[in-house]
Amino acid sequence: MVRLDGFTAFGGIAVFTVTGIALLGMWPMVPGLGRRGAELLALVLLSAMGLHLMAASGNLIMLFVALEIASISLYVIAGFTRERADADEAAMKYFLLGSFASAVFLYGIA
Repeated sequence: MVRLDGFTAFGGIAVFTVTGIALLGMWPMVPGLGRRGAELLALVLLSAMGLHLMAASGNLIMLFVALEIASISLYVIAGFTRERADADEAAMKYFLLGSFASAVFLYGIA
């Protein structure tokens, strides 16, 4: 299911380094969001976990599950600012594009 090798270590370091930089960049925005700031942090960390699992996956089913874990949290992040009218549209378009890509991926591994 999960491999532990050099590529997994490199992938984990890369994912968590980029996630750390992103969290540092968004940190000034978090207190202004109140409770939603904690939700945003949790979604970013869930996405990072999915990306790390993608690097560590040992078979295609685990790769697909990890891809969906990362994607679903990114769908929610895309529509996170509900005050903007464009956020709902962006989240829906991203969801439809991701669903189509997942279907093509599943068709390819079948």
